[in-house]
Amino acid sequence: MLTVAKVKTATLRVREDATTESSILALVGDGEELVVSGEKDGWYEVEVDNLTGYVSGEFVEISLMLPTALTIKELRYGNGVSDVRVDLVQYALQFVGNRYVWGGTSLTRGVDCSGFTMKVYEHYGVRLPHHSGSQPSYGTRIKSSEARPGDLFFYGSGGRIGHVGIYIGNGQIVHASGVRTGIKVSNAFYRTPICVVSYLP
Repeated sequence: MLTVAKVKTATLRVREDATTESSILALVGDGEELVVSGEKDGWYEVEVDNLTGYVSGEFVEISLMLPTALTIKELRYGNGVSDVRVDLVQYALQFVGNRYVWGGTSLTRGVDCSGFTMKVYEHYGVRLPHHSGSQPSYGTRIKSSEARPGDLFFYGSGGRIGHVGIYIGNGQIVHASGVRTGIKVSNAFYRTPICVVSYLP
């Protein structure tokens, strides 16, 4: 069984240590579920994008859940979404539940976040580097409100990109999240994206 902390505030600060004076590693949105690896003075140790930090127990709801892969029953797409975008999303979703491996490039044996986007896009003839900070320069930056299934959402801190996920529609992304959770589906705004980039027609 996994211990999970579900965020119950609009924006939760993930801190470097179990104190409000500690620096902020990431911001996580309402409803996001984080795997708990420990507890310290009312704070919970969690993992976000393969970074380990602490969240205050005051702003999360703790529960136990089975470590099963998410099931995506149905995705609805807006008008004008090309077949290749729908196909790319369906292709990416089949790997939900697979392992996260830092530096990995195998969709079945283990990938990291940029390895995941690189290999999924490679399947559709788009070549991207295995580095999340470099991938945006290979596409066209758009507003998050203009995102369509198949576009990439990039995250980080201090303006520096450190994580990437594939937008699947309905305000969600699929991404290689971290060692504890592997490839999973999350709210696209669980963290504020640094940029959103389109590579497809």
